[in-house]
Amino acid sequence: MKRSILYVSISILSIWQLFSLTSCEIETHAKGNIDGNWHLEQIDTLETGGSKDIRENRIFWGIQANLVQLRSYYDPENIYILRFSKTDKTFQLYEPRVNDREKHDPAVTDVTLLNPYGINELQESFQIEKLSGSKMILKSAKLRLHFETF
Repeated sequence: MKRSILYVSISILSIWQLFSLTSCEIETHAKGNIDGNWHLEQIDTLETGGSKDIRENRIFWGIQANLVQLRSYYDPENIYILRFSKTDKTFQLYEPRVNDREKHDPAVTDVTLLNPYGINELQESFQIEKLSGSKMILKSAKLRLHFETF
């Protein structure tokens, strides 16, 4: 009798755990595959038609929940955090902050700090041109940013 109760309990717990994991997966994909770590690989200048391969710069956007973390291999001391909102066709960044807990994450007031990451406004709106599990292309008023996941 004790053995049957144990087997039933383990079965119920296993099923419950399976459903818990499934619900997390559904939540992650509800934003259209945007959560994750994105490597900025190419920047196109819309005004001139120029294009620059920046893979070697190792610039990354980490996207999760409603935050974007910007970081660069060549500038590991300076990490930036921005809030974002997303619809099917737009991706908006706002409230940029320096990731410095000791100073209460001060607001970024100089947008040139964000320029290497493809951001030219403190509140910038991008059109989503492509978003799949492995590639993302965002277009602002001035630039087109090409990303790949890693």
